[in-house]
Amino acid sequence: MASVIIENNKAQCIVGINRDIIKQNEIKIALETSEKRYRTLVNLMGEGLGIMDLNERFVVANPQMEKIFDAKPGTLINEI
Repeated sequence: MASVIIENNKAQCIVGINRDIIKQNEIKIALETSEKRYRTLVNLMGEGLGIMDLNERFVVANPQMEKIFDAKPGTLINEI
């Protein structure tokens, strides 16, 4: 982002701000990689795993948990 400073109808200088987003992108990629590993681990584990919110609704449920509740794939989460 840059702005031109004008005095007496004449440009005097340009002021700019640059932001290095390389570190932000590295963090984003690391988070995405971690999330992928977590989901793979949860989905492949042999036991049922479910996480419920305070309203006792599943926010995470792996395929084994769906089998325990005799739910169709993908339907246990957000089910009311």
